[in-house]
Amino acid sequence: MKKSILPFQIGEQYEKWEFDLEYCNEQRIKGCDSYVYLCRESFLHIIPSNIVLVFSLDVLELVVMTVNSRDYDDLVELPDVLENYLGCYKKSWKGEVYYCIFNLHDSNELWLILNPTENTTLIIYGTKNMLDKMNCHI
Repeated sequence: MKKSILPFQIGEQYEKWEFDLEYCNEQRIKGCDSYVYLCRESFLHIIPSNIVLVFSLDVLELVVMTVNSRDYDDLVELPDVLENYLGCYKKSWKGEVYYCIFNLHDSNELWLILNPTENTTLIIYGTKNMLDKMNCHI
């Protein structure tokens, strides 16, 4: 079985990280609990500046990693790197913002959102249902 490149596995229980989480007052998705992950975790070679884990009934449904683009010169190459691991199926532009959506497994997706004007990159992954609910907040 191929090892996952994802630092958190969708479907895991809250208890796995409960001592490394701080409750987030901002509710990203109605009916779900959001927590800031307090430890450092890498995704490929990137260490996000902020990680939020979103749970529904204590089951991890969504991961939102924010990266300060100024910290990494090679983020523009990240879509190609991910394509090598995951295979890309959808790329698009909305103004200056570049979106790349990757199919994972079990109806899960990974969204890579590069925003050069704000110097941020979002790496969001989880169940398609939760990503669709999150889409209105991006």
